[in-house]
Amino acid sequence: MKRIVSILKKEKSYRDFWKTYTERKGKRFPILVSGLSEGAIAAFYTALLSDLVSKEKALPALCILPTEKECARLAAMLNDYHVRAATYTVRDMVFQNIVASHEFEHERLATLDAILTGKCDVVLTTPDAALQYTMPPATLKAFSRTIASNEEYDPEELCRYLSACGYTCTDMVDSVGQYSRRGGILDIYPPNLKMPVRLEFFDCEIDRMTYFDIITQRYSEAIDSFCVTPVREVISSSDQKKALAAEIREHARKVKDVHAKELLYAEVEALVSDRELNCIDKYISFVYPEKKCLLDYFTKDSLIVLQEYTQVMNRATAFDWQENENKKALLAEGLVLPQYCDYAVTQGILEDTVREAGCVIVNSFVAAMNHVKLDGVFSFTSGQTANCFDNLPVLYEEIYHYQTLGYQVYLTTEGIQAAKNLHSMLEESGHKAALEEENVDSPIILLSAPRVFGFELMHSKLAVISVTRGMNAS
Repeated sequence: MKRIVSILKKEKSYRDFWKTYTERKGKRFPILVSGLSEGAIAAFYTALLSDLVSKEKALPALCILPTEKECARLAAMLNDYHVRAATYTVRDMVFQNIVASHEFEHERLATLDAILTGKCDVVLTTPDAALQYTMPPATLKAFSRTIASNEEYDPEELCRYLSACGYTCTDMVDSVGQYSRRGGILDIYPPNLKMPVRLEFFDCEIDRMTYFDIITQRYSEAIDSFCVTPVREVISSSDQKKALAAEIREHARKVKDVHAKELLYAEVEALVSDRELNCIDKYISFVYPEKKCLLDYFTKDSLIVLQEYTQVMNRATAFDWQENENKKALLAEGLVLPQYCDYAVTQGILEDTVREAGCVIVNSFVAAMNHVKLDGVFSFTSGQTANCFDNLPVLYEEIYHYQTLGYQVYLTTEGIQAAKNLHSMLEESGHKAALEEENVDSPIILLSAPRVFGFELMHSKLAVISVTRGMNAS
């Protein structure tokens, strides 16, 4: 994959773009990049991120796309380019005191932790997810804790800490956000880990620390340390619960609707008894008066990319409207305190970020940006190539076509063994080819990259053809 990225970096459009991006001084305006097909976009981002690393620029970067589907597809392609890409999805805040799934919270918190700990290179998100309030960076740092095998811990204190972070105590850990204690054994499943961890204590000393399988409950890999992060985005202290209960009680006295009054008093009862309030999302502005969103996890020097500017802004506008409608409904029913009925920053904040941070905008067409002042416009000439999975005749035709034009051809396959099998078939049919790991020059190079979309760069005479199942861009 490095060869593909290296070829893209040699394109004049990329070299001119990079020079403009790095040499800007004073007030910076967005830079527009256009003409990249979906497969070429992943190669462009990989090139840009690797150049940022070489210049010791701040990572991770933030990329805002129009839809979750595009985020997932781009993340998959970037991972095949060996870029650590994380996604951050919008979530439905819970405004009723009912039990709800917290899967999206777990995923979001894992991504936020990856940002703070440098475990990802780029975060892919949608505008509504980026604008929603979440746990502030300082709070996430304060609640996160590293458990090391060479340290001593009071198991009772650890259990209290886990409960404060939103973990649920169960008989047996089988999903994220749970912990279980059986004598000297403590199992924990943080959202930032792929597997749960088992601690075996001898008094306050950790005798053994390992990952374990949630199905078999058997030990896996031994580890020396791991980080515990919260499993809920909104975590309130005992003092905050008491203060919030007092404010809700005062508000409930003024509410005329009997049903709304009953719901509010039920919330008060949960808070004063120090039980979990399922609709704590409703009071995120009380718990975190600093009101932080995903954008606050990035610095002024961070690379921020908007892909398809108009579509992103349209979704942000729609989100603004929906948020206002939701707030009107809550206020009309009397189910929320007016001073805390605030759950996201507005689209205007995103527009300010685009202008002030000197963002990179990746658009299909230049014409869509006539109303935005830019530091530069750089156009590539690229296109999508045909997917040739399980169709050797078409593949041979494509190879012949591109080689006739003098192109370097790369074939992306579903794995190392698939690359080797295809290599043998090409050799038998008289095509000179080589595997990427052989590190030799050849007119056809085979790669293990099951999720990369095919594309061509006309100026560089580069063709990437996907020979994978269903990976044609659509």
